[in-house]
Amino acid sequence: MSGRTIAVLRLRRLAAPGLALLLTAALAGCGSSGSSAVSAGPTKASGSACAAKSGASDKGKVTLTMWDWGSPNAAIADLVKEWNSTHPDIQVKRIVQPFNTYFTLERTAMTTKQGPDIVENYTSPFLFSYYEGLDNLAGCFTSQQRSSLTQWNLVSYGLSNSGAPYAMPWGQQNVVFYYNKADFKKAGLNPNQPPTTWAQLVSDCAALKSHGIVPISAGWKDGYYAEWFASVWAPQLMTPSQQVAFIRHPQWTSKPIETALSYMRQLSQDGYMTPGALGLTLFPQAVDNFQAGKGAIFLGLSANNANFSQFASMGSNLGTFLPPVLPGALFKQPEMEAEGGVSWGITKWSPHAAQALQFIKFLATQSSQATAFKASAFVPNDPLTSVIAPNAAGSQIMSWVHSAKQYLGVVDIGFLANVEPAYDRTIPEIISGTLTPRSAMQQVQSAQEQAPPIPGVG
Repeated sequence: MSGRTIAVLRLRRLAAPGLALLLTAALAGCGSSGSSAVSAGPTKASGSACAAKSGASDKGKVTLTMWDWGSPNAAIADLVKEWNSTHPDIQVKRIVQPFNTYFTLERTAMTTKQGPDIVENYTSPFLFSYYEGLDNLAGCFTSQQRSSLTQWNLVSYGLSNSGAPYAMPWGQQNVVFYYNKADFKKAGLNPNQPPTTWAQLVSDCAALKSHGIVPISAGWKDGYYAEWFASVWAPQLMTPSQQVAFIRHPQWTSKPIETALSYMRQLSQDGYMTPGALGLTLFPQAVDNFQAGKGAIFLGLSANNANFSQFASMGSNLGTFLPPVLPGALFKQPEMEAEGGVSWGITKWSPHAAQALQFIKFLATQSSQATAFKASAFVPNDPLTSVIAPNAAGSQIMSWVHSAKQYLGVVDIGFLANVEPAYDRTIPEIISGTLTPRSAMQQVQSAQEQAPPIPGVG
């Protein structure tokens, strides 16, 4: 397809949330000490948020303070504007905190019990690094709301759909490859046949390099890029039950993690990534370089940013492909990596928890999720939301979202707050050769062992 391709997609309830279905099914057999049962934990809300169900509210005008890190930026901005225009007595004051310091600021807020009413977090166990400062939302959502949104398990006690949630899941995310079809054509490659295996990826990179084209846009300074590479490759070497076991009890020195990082480093050492990438960040430098035509391939996201919406200026030259299959992978054809999006929690100290609950429920409606997709290519986690992809790459990705086989991006899902920085710090040393992947991951495993356990996970 060429030009601006418009595809209207109706995300099917059971087909779309491969992440939620896979994790939920696997968790059913992963109880503590051999038990298949997972405790629901607290069954009543710990704060006042659920008062909204009975119509309780403050008298007069209420202003809610909301923190996020600017992703998905345009989507949140549009929805806050829409809410404020229709709810004069409940206004939302949005504060965008710098991503690099966001979680430090959140930790300080949780300690001092001062700050926002509503906070953004990942839809993952990462949330439980802060849950003691979050309102327990058990009973705050109707059964229809619980069934219409996916990924409740990732924000609930015991990582169970029956557990008490400490946030509301919002959106889903996948890590996919993008490529510049014009660069492929210049290198004598078929622009409509991107690589599906590791061997084909290496061959294509060699062809691109031989024609003076940087094969892969990269930036390692902040370490984030290696989260995505490990998330798309390590799970290929794990069974579904091993993927879930990793999320519950991450083993960073495991062979799949080491192998994924070794393949990533090999691409860099063979000269297939941006020269000087050790001095470049993923955001915004590696992202911007791909968009500017300074790299033929980029590992990016399906949602929110670094995605098909952000790269729309590339027009018909923008292509996408699923992660190539590694040697030894447990499947033969490419599958889609999947993970949670973001989540919205309500702080325990909020004096306006009931109103905050009303607002986050507004974010979850199909109308709001459709608005978010239009603004930022936010992938809805209400699978019945109708969305329109702005280009052929977006149409392809959304088709994969509701039809492709999916596996869990265990690295991005498995991080806790103190572990992710430890992982990111080792990446420049892995790329430079100062550390081997295994020795680097030993440092990360040490950080993991110092982290508190996820509540309810034995």
